[in-house]
Amino acid sequence: MEKGTLVEFKLQGDRRLAVIDRPDGKNRWIVIDKREQSHSIAPRQINYQIAGETCKPSEIPGFLSAIEPYLDASSLEVAWELLVEDGAAVTPEEMALLLFSESSQAQSYAAHCLLSDDTIYFKKKGIATNLEVPLKLLNVSTN
Repeated sequence: MEKGTLVEFKLQGDRRLAVIDRPDGKNRWIVIDKREQSHSIAPRQINYQIAGETCKPSEIPGFLSAIEPYLDASSLEVAWELLVEDGAAVTPEEMALLLFSESSQAQSYAAHCLLSDDTIYFKKKGIATNLEVPLKLLNVSTN
């Protein structure tokens, strides 16, 4: 991972965005959140990595503001109806493209948030350590 990479991790059960600052020993990273607080995390604690441009901790609130308009959980029902026939796995980028017709960094992260919080339509498949986390459709019976 590179300095300035934006990552999501959980701290006491809460989702946090932070920026990679530097290595902390052999197996950990120092990350800095939007409050300029540093945290030492292991790579396995990273739930999502926003690849591409580097970021500063002061830019995190703006990024969070950019994703707010996309955090409508009701849109997952429509996506589920479109995907249920295929039964295929879908990445956050593919879900962003389906839901928002674009897959920018903000939209892909918003799709990740929607999929992570969802308990009805989708479930995680595999370990969530990078961008390629496939999310498999639940077999939900409609009576």
